[in-house]
Amino acid sequence: MSAKNASNIRERITAPAEMLAPAIVELLRRIPDTWQTYRPDDLSETQSQALFLLVAAGMVERRERMRLRMLNHPLVVEATFTATGEYGGVEALTALAAQTWEDWQDAFRRWKEGPTPTAPPFHCERLEPSEWRLTDQGVIARKDVRAGKKDAAVDFVLKRGFFDGRPRMMPDGGISQRRPVRGKGALERMEKRRGEPASTVEIANWGKGAEAFSAAFAKILETGQGQRTRSLDAPAPDDGVQEPSGIWSRPMPLTEMGVRIFKDATKWRSVRSVYGDRLRRTRSRKFWQIRLDGLSEDLQDAFAKR
Repeated sequence: MSAKNASNIRERITAPAEMLAPAIVELLRRIPDTWQTYRPDDLSETQSQALFLLVAAGMVERRERMRLRMLNHPLVVEATFTATGEYGGVEALTALAAQTWEDWQDAFRRWKEGPTPTAPPFHCERLEPSEWRLTDQGVIARKDVRAGKKDAAVDFVLKRGFFDGRPRMMPDGGISQRRPVRGKGALERMEKRRGEPASTVEIANWGKGAEAFSAAFAKILETGQGQRTRSLDAPAPDDGVQEPSGIWSRPMPLTEMGVRIFKDATKWRSVRSVYGDRLRRTRSRKFWQIRLDGLSEDLQDAFAKR
């Protein structure tokens, strides 16, 4: 994953693991597998961070509603979106930014050229109700928690232990590696209307929402994607984040993970010249595999990112 797509999880988490672990377990027991309303303000700071991690891990999906305005502009936008995974929120807000591009692009460009381009020009207000539900992977994690096997679920969410992100050789020759869960996001509803231009940022401003939307809008400005307004259900551009397939709590075969599989190893001549003794055919003879055991961690990371 490139630097520009690096995860922001570490920046958002301040609670220690010993406080997050029981909060993660409690939320897995509490959140249903069908949509249910909840009040974010009723959660403690530790619970809020645990919920953020569960969403990033693809175990919980959130549905949020917000009202969005730009300073000194009369347009008011109300939107509803869903998100799960590390990229779901970005995907949903990118769709919203594309839908409002024609309305705000000129004002946004003027703001970027102004004296305070790093301060978000948007006022974002969270609207009631907020909703949450477990994903299919969350349901599996809850079953493990209820069966007294909570450690695997917690370690996956916290990216520690077996799920710390390092590739590991399994007894069957496959490689298991905890990769970022890309997830998904969707803009379910949007309504535009005209109001009085907002000249100041209200105290009730939802700062994280405003910052996230500003980042999505800036990305459209940089890439020129605003020239092609996407529909509400159109997929967001690929961000380079890969999502593992299969059940989260089980080691994933090399063929599912997509880690160091080559249909034709001759395309990687430089790799073969150095690691030729580590290349071998799969049983089907259709793929080449590279063995990572015995390599330094730096080389393993380099291989996993190729």
